[in-house]
Amino acid sequence: MILSPRTGPWFGQADGTESPAEEPGASLPAMYTNKVITLWYRPPELLLGSTVYGPEVDIWSVGAILAELLLQKPIFAADKEKGVFNLIVEHLGEPFPPFWEDLPLYNEFTGKAPPRPDSPTSPSAEPAVDPANPTLRTSTPLDPIASPEIRSLPDPGTPGMMHLGAAAGEDQQQCKLLRLLRNVITIGGADLVLQMLHREPSKRVRTPQCLEHPFLTSEHPLACKPQEVKLNNSICCHGMKLKDAKRQRHMMMHTRMQQQQHDGERRAKMMKLQMSGASAGE
Repeated sequence: MILSPRTGPWFGQADGTESPAEEPGASLPAMYTNKVITLWYRPPELLLGSTVYGPEVDIWSVGAILAELLLQKPIFAADKEKGVFNLIVEHLGEPFPPFWEDLPLYNEFTGKAPPRPDSPTSPSAEPAVDPANPTLRTSTPLDPIASPEIRSLPDPGTPGMMHLGAAAGEDQQQCKLLRLLRNVITIGGADLVLQMLHREPSKRVRTPQCLEHPFLTSEHPLACKPQEVKLNNSICCHGMKLKDAKRQRHMMMHTRMQQQQHDGERRAKMMKLQMSGASAGE
């Protein structure tokens, strides 16, 4: 996708299409490669080897980009899949969603064996209920919320808002990302980011819900139209500068090659003239 301040977003191949699993008569979910999405913005289910997914993986990517814009640095920057996964765990905390245990790389990445069926943390065990949100079930009881600013969370029933423990580790004191976000953005902004970075794809916020989130619809400053965005030319855009430098080098090389070709043709022409003159003199 390209975002232009003049024409607005251009989605290109990112335009939505109908999934094969949604086509009439489809009975099994479509399976895809999990080697998609730039590594820093790849969701945990793909890092763990899932091959069944949908638009929710893109929501995760946008959430990671939004967090990066707010914090002015990438939050899951590593050069290997396991490194990215470890950063996700570091920022969002534990316990892990139970469905992760069924994914191919769970044991390798977490160093944990799936729990026995009779284990208290087994998915079959009766989950605890979050008293702040009875509809939210968690795999372990919630610890008390100690942070004063978190005590002032909006009512979980507020349209578009949710209990932040649902997206991150249920112990919110573990959630490093929440603490970082609260230093730079309102609780509404932190809520939107964590909804987009929900570790369970089925509970990850959807695009229409994102667009209707209070952070975007009621918090000031309100969103403006794409063409109203004023870019600061003094801001260093490293990626754009690299592309411009590469384009200039390519143009210089092309010009040099054209000049060399022109010089070669001119020398060949002069040699022919000299040879023809010499032949005439003989």
